[in-house]
Amino acid sequence: MSHHEHMVSLLLRSENYRDFLSESFTYLKDSKPGFSLATLARKIGCKSKSYPREVMTGRRTLSYDYAPGFVAAFGLKGDAKKLFLKFVELERSSKKEQLNADIQEIKFRLKNRIMHQTQKPNEIFSQSIWIDIYAALGTVEQGASHEDILSRTGLKPQAISLILKSMQEKNIVRYDSASAHFFPQTLHHFFENADQDLVFQKRFLDLLTRVEAKAKISMKSETDLFQCSTISVMTKDLPKLKIELRELIHRFVQDSELADGDKLAHVVVGFIS
Repeated sequence: MSHHEHMVSLLLRSENYRDFLSESFTYLKDSKPGFSLATLARKIGCKSKSYPREVMTGRRTLSYDYAPGFVAAFGLKGDAKKLFLKFVELERSSKKEQLNADIQEIKFRLKNRIMHQTQKPNEIFSQSIWIDIYAALGTVEQGASHEDILSRTGLKPQAISLILKSMQEKNIVRYDSASAHFFPQTLHHFFENADQDLVFQKRFLDLLTRVEAKAKISMKSETDLFQCSTISVMTKDLPKLKIELRELIHRFVQDSELADGDKLAHVVVGFIS
């Protein structure tokens, strides 16, 4: 793992810029002989050797003036740089809902980029992201362009191209050069080379993570639904209730789905006792 990749991984698991600075400083201190608070202070252009430590411990708020210095000192670039600066802005701004949404979007982009930089084409279907792309292909008759899929999924173009190429190789998707459209060979294709149980588990957990991220920002939305209930039932009725709920969800999905829709919507449900 390169230095930048390690910094990105630390940033992605951090809840705020202080967590990142503390972990990153510890990593550099352990991996680079001679790296110290004084070294870090010089790199960010600060005369006070204690300033970096006071920022990390929360005694002082990171100044906008020094934020670019920290970015350069830890080698943050692109979306990683944007994410760090959003963390800094979040602490001072009153527009926390929008900033949290921006942060989640940047984190999502970074995670997808990391996954597709390390993912081999023949391992694509061990991930769940291909389901979004397959769902965005449209009908067998109409198909979808690369731009259509990009618009419907919000995924990075490189990730879409990588998965589409793998799908073509497996004869799951065909490409028509005349219309520049991709077409699913069949709807609701069964992926023979995919471990169905593992794929579904990863997909379910991925969607739960997305729901959690949105719920943390706001439970109020015109389009998103957050619903949970706790009910008293008979133990002997649990298998029957599970089947009834599953059939209800299947009917909803079948009645609502438009293969040529312009947006992907996700339904994730759990029934536990």
